[in-house]
Amino acid sequence: MTQFHPEHHHYDPKATEEEPRWYMVDVTLEQAFIDTLPLSELKFLPALEDSLLLRKGCAQLTVIPLEPKHWRTIMDMAETLDLLPDSEDSLLPLL
Repeated sequence: MTQFHPEHHHYDPKATEEEPRWYMVDVTLEQAFIDTLPLSELKFLPALEDSLLLRKGCAQLTVIPLEPKHWRTIMDMAETLDLLPDSEDSLLPLL
C-alpha cells in the first residue's frame, strides 16, 4: 500500500502495518449505463432501504460496497428504464 512508502504522494506518516489509515481496493468497470440512474429514483425502492447507498450521511457517492441483492435491484431498475446498452454497444464511452 502506498500509505507506507514515504516517496509516494499518498504516504501517511501516521499509518502502520498493524493499523493502516485506509485500505485500497481494485475496481474495474463492468458496464456503463446509457444514461444516469438518479439517486432520487433509487430512494423509492424498498429493496434498497437497508443498503449503504441510501444510508443517511452518504451524501457523496464514491465507491461503496453493495450486497448482491442490492446490486441486482439496481440492475433490474436499469433494465426496466432501458438504461442498459445492447450487447454490441456494451463498451460505451464514458463521459
